[in-house]
Amino acid sequence: MKTRAFIPLSVAICLLGACGDDDGTGPGGGGQQVATSLEIAPGTATLTALAATLELAAVVRDQNGSEMQGQAVTWSSQSEAVATVAANGQVTAVAEGTALVIASSGTLADTAAITVEQAPATIEVLPAELRLGQGDTARLSAQVLDANGHPLSSASAFVWESGDQSVATIDTEGHVTAGSDARGRSTALTVAFGTVEGMVDLVVMDRLLFVSDRTGNNEVYVMNADGSGKRNLTQNAGSDTLPAWSPNGERIAFISDRETLTEVFVMDADGSNTAGVTTNGLREEHVAWRNATRILYAGTNAVNFDHDLFSIRPDGSGYNELVVEPHNQLHPRPSPDGRLIAYESHGPTGPEIFVVEAGGTNPTQLTSNSGDRNTSARWSPDGSTIAFTSTRDGDFEIYVMNADGTNQTNLTNASQSDTEPAWSPDGTRLLFVAQRDGQKEIYMMNADGSGQTNLTRNPADDHSPAWSPDGSMIAFVSDRDGNRQVYVMMADGSAQTALTEQTGSVASPLWQPRSN
Repeated sequence: MKTRAFIPLSVAICLLGACGDDDGTGPGGGGQQVATSLEIAPGTATLTALAATLELAAVVRDQNGSEMQGQAVTWSSQSEAVATVAANGQVTAVAEGTALVIASSGTLADTAAITVEQAPATIEVLPAELRLGQGDTARLSAQVLDANGHPLSSASAFVWESGDQSVATIDTEGHVTAGSDARGRSTALTVAFGTVEGMVDLVVMDRLLFVSDRTGNNEVYVMNADGSGKRNLTQNAGSDTLPAWSPNGERIAFISDRETLTEVFVMDADGSNTAGVTTNGLREEHVAWRNATRILYAGTNAVNFDHDLFSIRPDGSGYNELVVEPHNQLHPRPSPDGRLIAYESHGPTGPEIFVVEAGGTNPTQLTSNSGDRNTSARWSPDGSTIAFTSTRDGDFEIYVMNADGTNQTNLTNASQSDTEPAWSPDGTRLLFVAQRDGQKEIYMMNADGSGQTNLTRNPADDHSPAWSPDGSMIAFVSDRDGNRQVYVMMADGSAQTALTEQTGSVASPLWQPRSN
């Protein structure tokens, strides 16, 4: 028979557990953990942008060097104006400087040195885009931003540059001056600070002439393509009308009655150096430039007092009779190369279109429709074609013909009046004014008459269309706001915007030619 041995419970537990000493240092580690150290990681850090964050860790260790989990840690910043710290140890940059961030747990504590030092990341240039008239000035400003878009208050000593000095210059303080002959051109203006760079695009706007009676008499004005920079160029008590740009855009011819009856005058593009060209005391009108050294006009003949065609130099010399006939010769229009002049001859059978060589030789009749009206001859940009209006089909229609008068073709073929043809700069399209909706609207069509589209679509009268030099915009006159004012729109008819707003009426919007 076997005998069962009984072992006291305390002994069994000790045997199974391999009891150690009671001081907590034996193999069993059965004593209580005691927090003996606290360390922040990382101990130093640099934040390079305001509002940038960094999460610090506070590690508490016991007497054996073991990390103690779940120990309560309190965070604080000795300079909250530089950096703040959240309860979880997340530091947020507030301003440049150095802040000591403290983590404490009971009697233990450690510090981390946090430096806030903004680093340049981008440069913001204001205004973000710049449109100036030729010769106009503006001031650009720049500020350096850190990675979070906060400005660096200490940034200075910017380096400004213009991509094209002929378009605009810029000085060390950011003052910009648009070139005096840079209309329609653009360039990039850059600013650098250290290794970062900012940029703004500058566009030098095209300009327009227009005539307004806002001061009580007709005056010639100029303005930028956005309506800014309006200026009265003539400033005279007489009536100044029918302006015409010289081909290079540097001078303006116009008609004025400031001295006697209407005479031809010229002035520089800024309104300076105004001088009379004709001084015969008769009535002159319909001025145009054949080239930079010759002005065409329809003037009263001192013998029969009809209007004939003449040319003259801008200084009043070189007077030349081009077409002298016993009836009115009006509206001279030089071909693009200046070798031919189209005009209207108002003889006994009604207005017909003729051409004459620049010296006045070989006048040639191009249209021949007795009793009808053939008017408004407009050369295509390449000089191969002439657009005009004719009533030969019962009402005014837009026609085209070759420069020698052949192949006369009706482009519009509508039952209402179509007038005022205007070629696009590339010669692929024509603007015209139609009354198909009961009022005047501006239409556009392809050069062959296809694709006729109403651009204005307004219950008011819209007329006098004029293409910008690059064909991107169209100026016109509208009375949709009560008085006739100058408007512009994009070439597709969008963004119709009034450029003039004063009381009175306007006429003759004319884009300044580009000489570049």
